[in-house]
Amino acid sequence: MYSIFHTSHCGSTLLSALLSKSLPSYAEPNWSHQLCNVDDKLFYIEAHQPKGSIVKYSSAYCSLMPKLKGKKIFIYNKLYPHLVKHANNQRGLEFQRDIILQDLHTKSTKHVYPLGQIVAEKAYLWADRMYYAFDSEDTIFIDCEELFKNKHYVLEKICAFLKIPYIYTGIDYHVKAAGFLHKDAPINLDLVLKKDKIRIIEPYRPFNKDLLDWCYESYGSKGLLPSFIY
Repeated sequence: MYSIFHTSHCGSTLLSALLSKSLPSYAEPNWSHQLCNVDDKLFYIEAHQPKGSIVKYSSAYCSLMPKLKGKKIFIYNKLYPHLVKHANNQRGLEFQRDIILQDLHTKSTKHVYPLGQIVAEKAYLWADRMYYAFDSEDTIFIDCEELFKNKHYVLEKICAFLKIPYIYTGIDYHVKAAGFLHKDAPINLDLVLKKDKIRIIEPYRPFNKDLLDWCYESYGSKGLLPSFIY
C-alpha cells in the first residue's frame, strides 16, 4: 500500500498521473472523501484501497500519515510560494478547516491564529500538515518546484524509494483538466486525448517582503520547522 499526501495545490494530482504507468494510481477517489464520516479510518482505508496501488488523499487528511502503513510520498510547496498562491483563494478552506480542526497536531494547538485571517490560517493549515509529515516514517519528501523542473529525475528517485519500476510517461498537461480527480477507477493516461493537453507553466512568484518576513517570524525564527521548507 502506497500513499501520496501534500500541502494542497502543489502538483500532487500530476504526481499521481506520472506514477500511473508504474502502478495503479488513484487521485482522491470518491471513497476517500467519506473518511471524514468514518471513526476507524485505517480500517476503512485497508478495506477500500486496492492492494499494490497508490492513492493520493486530500491534504486535509495528513494527520493519517504517522498511523498509515506502507511507504508515503509527501509533496509540498514551500511556505512563501504556498501563501502567494493561496492568499486570495478561499476555495476548499471551509472543508479543510472542518476536517483538520478535528485532529490538530499538538504543536499546532500552541500557535492558533484567528479564523478569518486567510493568509495566517493558510499558513496554520500548511504547518499542521508539515508537523504530521515529519512525524511519519517511511516517507519521502518532494519539493514540488523540483518536480516541475525535472520530473523524470524526481520520479526515478520516488520509484527507487517505493521499490517499483520507473516507467517513463511523457505527459505535460494540467491533469485536473483531464478529469483524473474523484474517480474510483485508476488513472488511465491512454484515455486522455491530445486536445485535453494544457502545457504546465511554472507559476509566477511575486516577491512580497512583508509576507516573506511574516513567514520567517511566524515559523522560521522560532525553529518550529526545518529551514529547507521556507
